[in-house]
Formats: sequence, structure tokens, C-alpha cells
Amino acid sequence: MSLSSLLVQREIATIREIEEALARQVLYGGDLITNLLEVSHISEDVLISAAADLHGVPPAPGGTLPVPSAEARQLVPGEVVATHAIVPLSVDRYGLVVAVSEPLSRQSEQELAFALAMPIAQRLTSQLRIREALARDYSLPLERRFVRLLARLRGEVVESTSSLPPRMPDAVSLSPRAPAVPSVHATTRGMPAVKPDARPPQLLKRSNAPPAAPAKRRRGPMTVEDARTELDEA
Repeated sequence: MSLSSLLVQREIATIREIEEALARQVLYGGDLITNLLEVSHISEDVLISAAADLHGVPPAPGGTLPVPSAEARQLVPGEVVATHAIVPLSVDRYGLVVAVSEPLSRQSEQELAFALAMPIAQRLTSQLRIREALARDYSLPLERRFVRLLARLRGEVVESTSSLPPRMPDAVSLSPRAPAVPSVHATTRGMPAVKPDARPPQLLKRSNAPPAAPAKRRRGPMTVEDARTELDEA
């Protein structure tokens, strides 16, 4: 059985919370417990206890892990804790007690026990607490998401930050703008003003007088009698 199924079966988390945590796990990494703590208000101790039952490993102390004893810290150098993602807690008659966010494989446990010349006893906690302890005791960098989550678990007010892109400015119409129609004053600038009621000039009225008779053609030289006749007709 998976941890997600166990949490739903025990009604520790809802299906929706599990789905959201799994989606975040795909995007941002980390273990299921840490992602559930980011999207819900489920108790961290309850989640770790369920995971410990699932893997058959005793849980580590709740909350921030205790500072390792001087003997335990001397046994495990920084490169070893970074490689295996473990936090030494103490040394007792049974061996070295270490905190893990997931159980070590049998091969990793045997290699570590051989290198340290003592048995390894594992205690289960969340990846969040492992990273917190490594940053505190070995000065390893701590991601911002863990810093924010730790602050929230301590009851501090954490401002929410959005991953959405910045808001666009107010909507602007992208439709083509109609060409401006020039005003009448602009198109008639430089032309003589025309009154609205001005009428076009009237044509001259045609005369009803009959057309003049064509002049009679005269043959031969003009005589005195012909001249008198033309004067009378005129």
C-alpha cells in the first residue's frame, strides 16, 4: 500500500488534498508529506506517524530535529549526510541513530554501517525536517519553499506569492481604426466661401423674335436704286 492510499484509508487526508499534493510533487519535487503540509492543515506529527507505520520504522521526534550530539556529528562528515540525506542524532549502545525522510535501502545501510564501523538505527521524519537540520548543522542551502513552510508551521504570518504572470494593462481594442474623415473646413481651406442658399447663375433668356431674313444676294454692280431699296429695308 502506498502512503497516499493509507492516508485516505485512515481519513487523514482527502482525495482532493492527495491529488493536489501529488501534482505539486511532480512540479516541484519533495516528498508527499512536505507537499501535503504546503496544501493542507494536516498535523505534521500525524503524517509522519502514518508514514512510520507504513515503512515499519520508528518516527523521529516531532518538529525540529534535536541538535546531534558531538560524538554523532564527528562520526558523520558533511559529504556523507549530503549523499544519503540523513541527519545523525545520537550514538547509543545499539549504534548510530539517524533521521531519514525515507528508509535507506539495504545496500546503502550496509555501506554506511561498514564505513562508520557501527550499526545504523533509522528514525523517520519529513524531508522538510531533514533539510532544516542539514542547513542548521552543516550549513547546506535551504530552498525558499522550505523556509516559507517552516515559518508557517511556527505560526508566523507568511504573505502568499502568486506564480501567475503579471496583470496585463486594461484591455485595448485591437480592431482596425476607421480612417479619419477630413472636416469640411479642412477640405475647403483656401477656396472662396459659398453660402448654403447660393443659387447658380441663370442663363440668358432666349429671345422670341423671329430670325433675321437672310440677305438677298445682289447680282452686278450696285446702282443708286439698289442702295435706296436696301436703306428702306433696313
